[in-house]
Amino acid sequence: VLVTNVPGPMTPLRLAGAKLLRAYPAAPIAGNVTLGVGVLSYAGDLGLGLTADAEAWPDLPAFVDALRESFDALTGSTRQ
Repeated sequence: VLVTNVPGPMTPLRLAGAKLLRAYPAAPIAGNVTLGVGVLSYAGDLGLGLTADAEAWPDLPAFVDALRESFDALTGSTRQ
């Protein structure tokens, strides 16, 4: 498992006048690293990106659900 935590810009970025609303990282996997979890802060928000070897992580949806429940518990939010 590889986990990254990259601080991004605190203010929103623009490209050709369009505001970038969200940013999600891509964590690389290779060799015996079969799950990459990237965390990127951007303009007061937090983006998570998961990259996984499907054969090594057949239960990845359960991991994603548990991760979402943990973040909801930490932030006090509820999602449908």
